[in-house]
Amino acid sequence: MSSGIYRKTRIKIILYPNAAAAVLFWYKQIWEYKNSNMKEFENFMMDRAGVESFKAQIRLFVGDVKGEPTPGELGLYPEKPLSK
Repeated sequence: MSSGIYRKTRIKIILYPNAAAAVLFWYKQIWEYKNSNMKEFENFMMDRAGVESFKAQIRLFVGDVKGEPTPGELGLYPEKPLSK
């Protein structure tokens, strides 16, 4: 038997009516973070290659988007028509 220190932790489970409510609860607006810099964010968004690189990294770690596209959104490939 190995020896070690074990801590009892409490787990708090919060139930939300939908996923949007959970996201709104956990994430603040970008300007609410004390280390946010709106000018740097604007510069980042103007660098299209940097944005695409960031999107590729997110896809690598999180995976591709799944499910039907949101109505009214052009999707990942706006030049291709959405077929139904």
